[in-house]
Amino acid sequence: MKNLPGVPGVHLEKDVDESTQMAIAETVFGIFVIRQEGAEPGDDPADVGIVLEGVEVMSELGNVAFAVVMLLGLVYALNLSYPRSSRTTGVSANLEG
Repeated sequence: MKNLPGVPGVHLEKDVDESTQMAIAETVFGIFVIRQEGAEPGDDPADVGIVLEGVEVMSELGNVAFAVVMLLGLVYALNLSYPRSSRTTGVSANLEG
């Protein structure tokens, strides 16, 4: 159980394994999707959430589309900058046109 940063009294309880916790801790910002064991590809996810700077800041968002909108809103509201390690991703992948 852990507190959400900046929101006293709100707790998250999740049963996640050590490798998942390490992956979340190493994520600068991103969206995670948790599926039930044995779920089919078209089934709804068990959880969809957002990680910022290694901390799960939102969960139970329902679907990935809503999570993307919320992530963009958080990036704008918190005035976050693109991670330095990923700044040239578009150039190296030749995505700039």
